[in-house]
Amino acid sequence: MKLSTFIKNLSKIQEMYGDFECYYSIDDEGNDYKPVYFEPVLMFIDKNDKVFKNLEDVEDYGLTAEDVETICLIN
Repeated sequence: MKLSTFIKNLSKIQEMYGDFECYYSIDDEGNDYKPVYFEPVLMFIDKNDKVFKNLEDVEDYGLTAEDVETICLIN
């Protein structure tokens, strides 16, 4: 899901129900839920699903900015 779609969906929910605490599911089956504590983080991912904290780490791994996709990590 693109960040713009995520924000649009959250905005609709906030308009309908106001401001409230956010939780995340620990797995795809919804076996448990935990509160979101951390702010979203900008990271990078390559075609092999290796995640990097910053572009310096990407370059240290022998890749360039063109080799990775920017992602938003939530909690």
